[in-house]
Amino acid sequence: MNLKATRLFLRKIIYFNRLKLIKEFLSAYPDIEKFFYKDNKYLNDMLCKKYACNSFSFSFYFSCFKRDINILFNKYPNILKSRSECIFRQDSIALYLNMYPRVISEGFFQLVLFYKENCLYTLSFTLLEEALFISALQGATNNKELLKEFTKDFHSIRPMNFIIFMAFVFAKSLSLKQVYAVKDKYMVSNFKRNRIRNNKIVYIQNYDDIWKDNTKIIKENKESFLIEYLKKDLEEIPSKKRSMYKKRYEFLDSIRIDNES
Repeated sequence: MNLKATRLFLRKIIYFNRLKLIKEFLSAYPDIEKFFYKDNKYLNDMLCKKYACNSFSFSFYFSCFKRDINILFNKYPNILKSRSECIFRQDSIALYLNMYPRVISEGFFQLVLFYKENCLYTLSFTLLEEALFISALQGATNNKELLKEFTKDFHSIRPMNFIIFMAFVFAKSLSLKQVYAVKDKYMVSNFKRNRIRNNKIVYIQNYDDIWKDNTKIIKENKESFLIEYLKKDLEEIPSKKRSMYKKRYEFLDSIRIDNES
């Protein structure tokens, strides 16, 4: 038995009660169960790591995990086999709902933004009882010209701002009334800030700054912010930019996901 297998064996003993609950739930989803046990990475992370937020207890994040699967499989039954489903497409933009992420600790599902068939951003989340909880937000390209092109094509909306907006639209399509965003201190990530990759320092923006710059903070909790999408009053916008903002808001207001009313 190698070191990895030995560690998992010991964790199964230490976290026996957790393992029992996980097995009971996954037994209703054979395809997911098979994937979990394929290399045991997901199972290991669910047993001894966090899910969505560092402050969540096992009982709380396991209830989130179950809710994610129950609600999203009911709404998107085909995703169980496809693993990825396009839930919005307009012009050169496409938004996908993906499952089986590389790191399950950030969430079992994620929204993925494509522009001209290029992946720009991913947004991981979990579902609370009446809200969507954003657990991670990551850029997926270093192509600055592509990001600028997106911004130019869609009324000066930056891709990061757009995928955050789409999180609100997605939440609404699930009849969820609120959106929370994880605080930087409580984010679950295996990637260290300012880590060197390919001889370059990878800069990761502070999550608190992202939410403050791109959303309206309604309430601050220990581990998260209750947020709303930031929409400026047209009267407060300089007249030379007012036309552009009007077109931007008209575009955003036209966006629907699936059968959202």
